[in-house]
Amino acid sequence: MSTIDERLVAQQRFVQNSSLGFLLAAIRLSRGIVEVLGDVLIMVARKVAEMRSVNRWGARPTEQQQAKLERMLHQWETEGNHGDRRGPFDGEVLNGAEVFWLAVQATRSRIRETEAEIEQFLRDLSTSGSIKPFRLSELHLEGASLEKARLERANLLQAHLNGANLVRAHLEDAYLQWAHLQGVDLRGGHLRGSNLVDANLQGAVVAGAGLQQANFYKADLRKGDFAEANLCGSSLVEADLRGANLSHAIFDIEANLADAKLGNRENGFAAVTDTAWNGVILTSVDWSGLFRKHWWSPLSGGKLGDDQRDPRTTARAHRQLALALRAQGLNAEAAELDYRAHIRARRNLWRKGQFSAYLASWLACIVAGYGYRLGRCFAFYASVVVLFSIIYHLVPYGYNAHNAPLYLPWWPQAVILSFNSFHGRGFLPAVVTESVEQGAVAAGEAVVGLLIEVTLIATFTKRVFR
Repeated sequence: MSTIDERLVAQQRFVQNSSLGFLLAAIRLSRGIVEVLGDVLIMVARKVAEMRSVNRWGARPTEQQQAKLERMLHQWETEGNHGDRRGPFDGEVLNGAEVFWLAVQATRSRIRETEAEIEQFLRDLSTSGSIKPFRLSELHLEGASLEKARLERANLLQAHLNGANLVRAHLEDAYLQWAHLQGVDLRGGHLRGSNLVDANLQGAVVAGAGLQQANFYKADLRKGDFAEANLCGSSLVEADLRGANLSHAIFDIEANLADAKLGNRENGFAAVTDTAWNGVILTSVDWSGLFRKHWWSPLSGGKLGDDQRDPRTTARAHRQLALALRAQGLNAEAAELDYRAHIRARRNLWRKGQFSAYLASWLACIVAGYGYRLGRCFAFYASVVVLFSIIYHLVPYGYNAHNAPLYLPWWPQAVILSFNSFHGRGFLPAVVTESVEQGAVAAGEAVVGLLIEVTLIATFTKRVFR
């Protein structure tokens, strides 16, 4: 091999060795970067966990935080005019540890235990459900900002949280019996297993919150917004839901709505558009406020809350609830809701300008109540027969030799003629030849009778075979 060939071979080997070296170096470098990033992420995760543990219920706040809270409490007690402020911490941002310290101070004002003993008792309460919680009626957190606060298993029995901001707060397994939560903002909150027995949540916004296995026994939930809330497994026994918004809320077969009040005529009914009932037992719900007690009661009865929220969805809300009730054997209540759904749908036709469809729906309502008012059929039929029999009695059927008009007696001739004409006999030539005037009236009654019969057939066929 010549010298030139040896040089070429050496150069090729050098390039190959260099490429392999660069590749190995890149691999080592990337491995080192990954290890460093992993260490950083672990440190960040530990730091976040430490911050959460420091700022959660049961932790003791720093001395600076305690001093700040003491100043606020002292200022509230000494100032004579609070203005528009609802409480000493209105608009102030608080975390779980600060709420814990305030709960300890509120408890110290009533009992003689030391602060350390009360702290330990509240911590034991967070880990053991067998200990009876303290009353915290002296804890005033009205209007406080507790967004994302860590309050798991917190004891807030009888606490005042009116108008507080608890967006996405963690209140799992918290004790909130008799708590004052009027107007509180709990959107996206985590309240799984929380105890809200007899709590007052009037006007509270709980949209999208996780309320699984929560206990709302006898809770006041009037005008509350529970849209898209997860209520699977929750207990709403005897809860007051008058005027509440349950649209898109999710229930399941484990949820309990026994004797829950969903509304009445005076206070309005809950909104239930697109509510996912998922087999929850509805037979034990108090429906008395939605339906008439007697036939002479006002026709409208109670109204679903959807009527006041979005008129375009009222018909759908009525039909959805009717399907859920019919599936559980509540056929009478389901039929009433179907009837109201037709009425709401007719009103929507008028708003859309579909006047011909509106008139057809109006005729079906007047004549047969959309197939749900059988008494109306007989009443309308009798009214038409009696009205036309009076007309037959007033219209002469001929003239005597002295050109004086002759009239049919109202009973029984005029009534019989009206009955026959209603069912189509008014088109017969024999009736027309006797008297042109009565023939015209008979033809008109036959047309009316035909329209009514067609309406009845169409209405009942739609109801039976829908």
